[in-house]
Amino acid sequence: MNLKANLNWKELIERAKAVDYAAWYFDFLGRKNRWLIFIALLFVAAFSGHIWYKYVYNPGWSDEQKKAYISSQDKGTIFNKSKFDEAIASQKKRKENYEKNFENVQDVFRLGEREVK
Repeated sequence: MNLKANLNWKELIERAKAVDYAAWYFDFLGRKNRWLIFIALLFVAAFSGHIWYKYVYNPGWSDEQKKAYISSQDKGTIFNKSKFDEAIASQKKRKENYEKNFENVQDVFRLGEREVK
């Protein structure tokens, strides 16, 4: 059974181009189906209210869960003196290297050999 359809694609494309989709869309929403916009607005408002209530007014955590979360977050800071001293020594070494005087630096681009114009 051969179900191949003989369609004139050029004619279909020309018909599709001839339709003013913007006018049709605004006519559909503007005059004919204002109730559709109203229902969509009510749905979005109800859904937003539900999300707001769920996450702001009723977070769903019991007092035990809240206490467990607070205690897990209150660990404090552990100060590692040896790592701190290593960081300070590294900083001092970099500062000393920065302040060195570089007089005997090789001219990589060899600009001193010829006159720059």
